[in-house]
Amino acid sequence: MYSPFVTLLVCLSLKAEQLGDILEKVPLYVMVLSCILLVIFLLLYFAALLLANFITLFSLCNFILNTLVYSIMGVVVNVGIVTPFVALFLVVTTNFYLCYTNMPNKCKEVKKMILKWQKELQINSSDPEGTIRTQLFWFVCDRVLPIKSEICRMLQS
Repeated sequence: MYSPFVTLLVCLSLKAEQLGDILEKVPLYVMVLSCILLVIFLLLYFAALLLANFITLFSLCNFILNTLVYSIMGVVVNVGIVTPFVALFLVVTTNFYLCYTNMPNKCKEVKKMILKWQKELQINSSDPEGTIRTQLFWFVCDRVLPIKSEICRMLQS
């Protein structure tokens, strides 16, 4: 059982043998003329295909441009309605940026404080290096950083 492509190749090879017998009887100038016509036909076909692709691309670009123009016109006409949403978007993105850009530095700072208190309290832990005990974490958050306890609770996980 063959795939359709293999079956097609087998059929074409059988037909090519039969066609070879027929082509031996055809004069040379007819074969050259048919090859030239085939090349011209293929060139015209590919030119038409290329033209169709350019027309499609132009239509797509025209559609995108028109959509953009109408969207801008809608925003300009409805500026009173759109302005609060734009302001909200800017405020939310600014707050996210300000909250999370310094987050790794805050985590490192809190971890350094906790390790400092671990050394001061002389707590020997059998935990793997770089890990922090839960009791020590809450001790530092509640007693050492009472103002920043909410931030430390946020960092606990």
